Amino acid sequence: LLDQLGAWPAEAPRLLSAADWISLLARGPRGLVIHGTWLDGDHAAWSRLARHRARLALVICPRTTLALGGRLPPLRDLLAAGVRIAIGTDSRASNPDLSVRAECSTLIDAGLVSPEESLAMATVHGARAIGFDRVGSLTAGHRADVVFVRPAGRAADLVTAALDPSSPVIAVLRAGRLVTGSLPA
Repeated sequence: LLDQLGAWPAEAPRLLSAADWISLLARGPRGLVIHGTWLDGDHAAWSRLARHRARLALVICPRTTLALGGRLPPLRDLLAAGVRIAIGTDSRASNPDLSVRAECSTLIDAGLVSPEESLAMATVHGARAIGFDRVGSLTAGHRADVVFVRPAGRAADLVTAALDPSSPVIAVLRAGRLVTGSLPA
């Protein structure tokens, strides 16, 4: 599009494939590939994203992609290839709210990933994607940032219940300190 408009800088590289763009992005200290709707079947791009997973991540915004009539990339195939996938919310321009849990539930309800995979995308993969290596998981030596929810309804498992947007948040710990709510005795 920029080339057609005459707005592509002459000094900018002219690359031919998504894999080439990913390789260029991987030269930097960290990069995010947003939405990835063009990744369907592009195994060379998947391979490069996986090869550079320490610095690159795919960030998907499921509800925005679906609301705009797009297709989500093949998440199971990308995960199997070793691609780091994080969940985003995009913006209020294309999303009714900014609920990461609603994004996770969308993927789970569609059968695109397991509840555990969705939770990892929202926590540890998201943290790593933006360079936070000591948050995002309940691991010894990591910061204790924890959101406690009261499961609403009768979900099949606790992970699905925790990711259900209708399950109310009852407390939040940040670095191990209670910042809002209260914990049951």
